[in-house]
Amino acid sequence: MARLGVGDQAPGFELESIDGEKISLSTFSGRKLVILFGRYFGCPVCQLDFDELCSNIDRIKEKAELIFFTQSSQDSARSYCSSMELGFTVIPVPKVGDGYKVYNDYNVGNMG
Repeated sequence: MARLGVGDQAPGFELESIDGEKISLSTFSGRKLVILFGRYFGCPVCQLDFDELCSNIDRIKEKAELIFFTQSSQDSARSYCSSMELGFTVIPVPKVGDGYKVYNDYNVGNMG
């Protein structure tokens, strides 16, 4: 399966954000959306990347909404993000079997 390109139909999902909201792809219907996939917040390189994302969110949000999927647990993601003003949606993706369903649905693999 090829990776999605700009304008391709994205696979649906329904998961809980770190704020406890049920979020689905249809939540963003009719809006431009950037979806980013990260590993877990225990990874120092991932933390640097996430901090860089946070420092640029205003420029990104001028053009699109943003969802950040993480392989961290709900508790770990909440803890890491608790002192930050994010301005975007962070969604922990639970591991199912050998992988992370949304990561597989979007053909980004397990990033591990």
